[in-house]
Amino acid sequence: MANGAPSIRQQLGFTARGWLMSAALGWLGFVGAMLMPSLPWPVMVVSFLLTNVALLVLIFGLRCPRCRARLSQVGLMAALMPARVGAQPLCHGCKVNLDSPA
Repeated sequence: MANGAPSIRQQLGFTARGWLMSAALGWLGFVGAMLMPSLPWPVMVVSFLLTNVALLVLIFGLRCPRCRARLSQVGLMAALMPARVGAQPLCHGCKVNLDSPA
């Protein structure tokens, strides 16, 4: 990596971890609203929607920053197992190495 620039895989991991955290917080809000009836019902609806949107972005929304090809599996691998190089070293769209600087 030249000049300490993050790689494509690191950028995908950072983005995926953010959406994964949003999904987890949404799920906790949803469960909390179910267990505590004193919370207003919009809290449950908003947290349910946040969870679903975050999971859909994780599945369909992660894209290569160079060619915009969908990279959901690579992004999830980068987020959940950043130390592992991964089974897919190249973007399937532009064939750029995912460990190269973005």
